[in-house]
Amino acid sequence: MTDLARVLEAVVISSFGDRFATALYAYRRTATGRISWQSQNWEQMPESWRIVAAPMSLGPAS
Repeated sequence: MTDLARVLEAVVISSFGDRFATALYAYRRTATGRISWQSQNWEQMPESWRIVAAPMSLGPAS
């Protein structure tokens, strides 16, 4: 795989009550400049906070 190095561009965290939160991360790939995103859905479980979903996407090549 190529173009894996990336720089974090932005982070947005939103909470919904005291048991659920989302985090959205935007990255710029250093080799090509493409933007990629990762979102994480967090839920408060009895033992600790856990990621329950974490989809990723890569923007189109320029």
